[in-house]
Amino acid sequence: MSEDKDVSHCVACNKTLREEDRALFVEEELGRVFCSEECILNLFSPEIERIEGEYQKLVSDKDLTALDKEKLSHLRQSTLSDPDEIWRELKLTGDHYYTMIAEYSYKKKPVWCVCVSLFLRGEPSFLFMSFVTKNQSIVDAFRKGERMEWVRTEDGAPVTKDAEQIIHGGGQPLDRLASAFTDDETFRADVVKSRRKDDIPASKFESYQYCMEDTLKNPDEVWSWMTTAKKPVKVFHFIKHYPNESPAFYSVVVARETSDKEQLEILEIFPTKDQEWLKRFRHGTQEIGESLDQKDAARVLH
Repeated sequence: MSEDKDVSHCVACNKTLREEDRALFVEEELGRVFCSEECILNLFSPEIERIEGEYQKLVSDKDLTALDKEKLSHLRQSTLSDPDEIWRELKLTGDHYYTMIAEYSYKKKPVWCVCVSLFLRGEPSFLFMSFVTKNQSIVDAFRKGERMEWVRTEDGAPVTKDAEQIIHGGGQPLDRLASAFTDDETFRADVVKSRRKDDIPASKFESYQYCMEDTLKNPDEVWSWMTTAKKPVKVFHFIKHYPNESPAFYSVVVARETSDKEQLEILEIFPTKDQEWLKRFRHGTQEIGESLDQKDAARVLH
């Protein structure tokens, strides 16, 4: 997020922004300015639907199962922070869409995680969608534009060469948008980049997957809240402490309601040992122990 004294109107709702108002950015190419995360989501919702529709046309029943995708959901963080490939496509709007791809092994066979995002200051900002697949032809379909070479800045943040020129080439710097799990941005947030460097690294998330079922069935804390999108959705944060592990850590599962009232869709599964960072997931209505409708913990999407 960034403040800019020259900002006058939100590109989505045309709200007048005074000098003291917060101005949000998600890219540098067009320099769009937004007054809120909700306006960002509203503007890009058609593109989210288009990209997801493109994926749905390619995917088949022979691809990974819903349960497989749940088990591999942690790969999104790893891919966003350290992809094997990054492709940049120039759109007619003037935007650059970046596709990050990483290959992994699952059940002794290759799988790929693909993330499509805007970039700000050389880092993913607004994530349109991500998916995991074992179908290489789907991955090939998302390799669009030109392949970019990644370099590393002194602080360890991944940037493309072009983005590095933007950062170090002069002009007013812009801070990236995303703080993780803020209202509508929850579903597209990158939780890795806001974590402390000494927290559990994304590369080790897979070894904590065993906590998912326990966290859902026996949470120490559950928090719920409604998004402010045009069609509000209820989001749950399941939190469980593992004090006897070495080191001690918290398991967090973020899930949302689906059109099927008997199921929840898992959005994020990750461990953390940072109690301060964990506070961002303690908001909304607190539902602890027996106060939680146990059906919510049992209707996870499979």
